Amino acid sequence: MNTILYSLINDKGVQRKISILELLNNNKDYMSSNSLAAYLECSSRTILNDIYELKRDLPENWDISSIKSKGHKIIKPINENINLIIYNYLKDSIIFKIMVGIFNGKHYTLEKWSQILFINKTTLKSILQKFNKTLKMSRIKLTFRVLKLEGNEINIRYFYTLFFYLMESYTSEFYEKCLLRGKVKRIINSYDLQLNVNLFANAIYVFVNRNVNKYNVKQQIGANYRLDCKQLECFKEILSAIENHYKMKLSENEIQIFKLCFFLALKSNKTQKMEIFNYYNSQSNIYKIYNELFKTIEEENQLNEFMKNKLIFELGVYINKISILNHYHLPIQYLINRAVGPSKRFVKLYKKNYSIILKWNKLFNNEKFNKHEIEYLAMYVTLHLYSNPKKIYILLKFSGTTIEENGVYLSLKNKLGEAVEIHRRENREVRYDYIVANHIIEKTKTPVFNISRNNNLKEIEAIGDKIM
Repeated sequence: MNTILYSLINDKGVQRKISILELLNNNKDYMSSNSLAAYLECSSRTILNDIYELKRDLPENWDISSIKSKGHKIIKPINENINLIIYNYLKDSIIFKIMVGIFNGKHYTLEKWSQILFINKTTLKSILQKFNKTLKMSRIKLTFRVLKLEGNEINIRYFYTLFFYLMESYTSEFYEKCLLRGKVKRIINSYDLQLNVNLFANAIYVFVNRNVNKYNVKQQIGANYRLDCKQLECFKEILSAIENHYKMKLSENEIQIFKLCFFLALKSNKTQKMEIFNYYNSQSNIYKIYNELFKTIEEENQLNEFMKNKLIFELGVYINKISILNHYHLPIQYLINRAVGPSKRFVKLYKKNYSIILKWNKLFNNEKFNKHEIEYLAMYVTLHLYSNPKKIYILLKFSGTTIEENGVYLSLKNKLGEAVEIHRRENREVRYDYIVANHIIEKTKTPVFNISRNNNLKEIEAIGDKIM
């Protein structure tokens, strides 16, 4: 579950039940109580009690199968997911009710909220003080005399935009709140642009609500971002549709922050990437800083000139967006979940790129980016390189029968995949990354993996794990 949603749950028992649901849902096999307890840092008895309660919360056609010798496994229809159950926990949480209430203009005292929610006033204050630690990441906080959000209007809107956007994974309750969602989608399609419509629709919903309730943006927007001509025309048409529908006229500050939201929700096209690429090249100070990053990524990943330029071209937009989020203290960890690596090679590549960016951020970027922004950049670089792999060249030097050699070759090919090219005859024009041989190789600087003649699959696995 996303950070922002998890923080809405103030009951530790409910937090554990959600985690148990997610763990069982993501695991095809049975999970023992001890495994669940170790993961959630509690006792096995607590897990058993939670699962007993969880079974009562499940729909009639769901179940958790519990076998003493195996553990626990969730059984449910294939076309249903756990999000609807999680939403039942979310909507019953105290913080959720208060945050939705504040958004809808219910600015009550702490005393009145405690009466509405049937909770002790001191306990309620303690729960909200803890939630303020989450809000602090967005530079906003709850005030307690009259419960309301305090901070820059930009940060408050960012929080609520993501709040409702993330809720769409769990319920359709807020989906229809943006009356112009369909029209916005048609306008975007008419310009042949790619945009996260659901994210942008929730931004519209929040913008309209805050304007109607007289919460205006006072801060001027000075962020450097680029929209190409087609994107700009599309934005103007959407803006006109909003102003006409709601019979309102947005101020220049409102338009600028709204345009920024449009940019952040956009999936950049080639023209926009080129404009941002040219912008960075024209700014000598910025160019020097980011060139150090590109140079290190190139060297450590052994990229050729084409791959390096392609990465720079693609990465510029993401650096631009992260810089804007960083400037306005808009936490990126609200916007994304940490991706899970699809393979050992991916995880290894991610760790290497994370270390590169972490070091660059300290030495050249004055530690401007925080941990989450570094993780995001590292994940993007890794996804790009993983999707566009550099060819690894291996020379197979095998002494044995043709059948034995073919067996080893096919096993290596099957394990290493398309990113690796295996030569059985040496090509003097190729610089080999590795040599795999079943006999002694002398006088070479190329790393050598020694194997036996009998196509030992454990040896092949070990080579694959080392290379990939």
